[in-house]
Amino acid sequence: MAAFDFPVVTFDESGNTGADLLNQEQPVFALASTKISYAEADHVLGITKTPQTREAKFSRLKKTPAGRRRIAEFLRAPELTEANVKISFYHKRFMVVTKVVDLLVETLAHADGIDLYRNGANIALSNLHFYCMPTFCGPVRTETFLGRMGSQEQFKG
Repeated sequence: MAAFDFPVVTFDESGNTGADLLNQEQPVFALASTKISYAEADHVLGITKTPQTREAKFSRLKKTPAGRRRIAEFLRAPELTEANVKISFYHKRFMVVTKVVDLLVETLAHADGIDLYRNGANIALSNLHFYCMPTFCGPVRTETFLGRMGSQEQFKG
């Protein structure tokens, strides 16, 4: 392999509202990762660049027909395959609930000798809280609680 021609793993989030976990306009957070060489990355990113740009930004590219063509060509690049590109999507509101279960409920359960991660109990409990909390606690209390949890520094990923 030539210098800098070894696989490199990179991550980037969807931007926009990112860590604003209770944003009503963008309830989903997306995280993408790639594992390609610097040479492959240079080639793929070259598709989106123009002499006027220093960095490829989706928010700028999507605004013009030429930019949208570059995006489509970028997505068709042979270097970007299922083997080396992964995308994860997270429902932000559910993520707040899972963080509450993970950091608060699991801690208390563990102190009582209960393994909440065994057999997916953490997932079941997160689903139960997510779907039932508005009914049992009321929508206003649920919103207040999640708003406070979603804005706390220790709950940010």
